[in-house]
Amino acid sequence: PPPPDGGLLPAELRRGHIFCPSPDGVHSNLLILLHGLGDTPAPYAALARRMALPQTCSLALPGPLEVPETNGGRAWYEAFEDDFELIQPRRGDTRRTASLDRSVQLLVQAVDSLVAAGWPHRSIQLFGFSQGGTAALETAMRYQGSRRLGGCASVAGAMLQELVWQRAGSVGAAAAGGGQCAPVLLTLGDRDDVTPRPLADATLDLLRKGGCINARLQLVPGKGHAMIG
Repeated sequence: PPPPDGGLLPAELRRGHIFCPSPDGVHSNLLILLHGLGDTPAPYAALARRMALPQTCSLALPGPLEVPETNGGRAWYEAFEDDFELIQPRRGDTRRTASLDRSVQLLVQAVDSLVAAGWPHRSIQLFGFSQGGTAALETAMRYQGSRRLGGCASVAGAMLQELVWQRAGSVGAAAAGGGQCAPVLLTLGDRDDVTPRPLADATLDLLRKGGCINARLQLVPGKGHAMIG
């Protein structure tokens, strides 16, 4: 498949995106990287270059929402109240879920455009940290059966608590459709004070019920809410 072109991306994800070619010049796989709250694609493009995965190019994307006072930082869903305190999950509050759904729709548009340009679904992997991990999980669940993606890794990112409450009431509600979705790896530090262990456990359960039967959770001893090195 051809190297991903910025023209394939929705306008909201185009500004500031970074493409990194495969270190060996063979573009058989595509790793899409999604940053955390208030960050930018640059550190994730740097991570992709350090990993230097063979036959794998990468695309680090910016969240569509601007985060004030962060020097250009972005977000994948609404995180702050008007007084800049973090929004706490409440039943019936749709601010976080509605904004996340809009971001996931943009990511689905991007994936669909890449597939139309010649990238097979199974060649596309998602990687995200914190908010980006949440967006990656939700996007991966949109692709099932013959359309499932190659894989999804979420570092310190889980489903939103509001979605856990919503989905826990119906079997299979975590899935967007029938069939099996991509293998999913969740990693969580046992000292993470942002993404609680019970939320990660509930996420894993709902992923499996929703078609991600190969989802697993890896706990990292001594690690807080932080990206991998």
